[in-house]
Amino acid sequence: MRNKLGTSLGSLVLAATIAALAPPTAWADPPQPASGDFVVEHLVPTSIQPRGAVTFIELTAVFRLEDTFDGAFTADFSIVHLGALDEPAQEIFFAEGTFEGEVDAATGTFDFVFVGGIDAEGFAEGKLVILRGTGDLANLQGWINLAGVAGVEGSYEGHIQFAP
Repeated sequence: MRNKLGTSLGSLVLAATIAALAPPTAWADPPQPASGDFVVEHLVPTSIQPRGAVTFIELTAVFRLEDTFDGAFTADFSIVHLGALDEPAQEIFFAEGTFEGEVDAATGTFDFVFVGGIDAEGFAEGKLVILRGTGDLANLQGWINLAGVAGVEGSYEGHIQFAP
């Protein structure tokens, strides 16, 4: 039952976010690479709901990024832990948030969606897609993949561009 449920939940999250995760259909100029490191500075659970063989978790997290992205983002996460909370298990997550800082020396904010998974050993990987920005980041487009130790630290890489 757990594998079937996990597959169904994973498919649902994928289907619900596929449009947001698609790269821009046309880049005005070739995208440039973006890469660096991140640390999770703050993590606060706001809700933990066991439901049968799964646990639903809501939390707020603050990530600090450096290198191409220099700043921090705050995001509200919805996580499905595919097991009892006290058991190691795979997780899938969806988050929405706002980054504030600099990207390639341009200052401002941008909103994003972030979708991914965490394996039973605690390795997390997900894609963050930029939706809309303000200030010098108003025309920023792109995505980054973040990977590392869940709730601790890791690295990111992806592609960005400033649209005309």
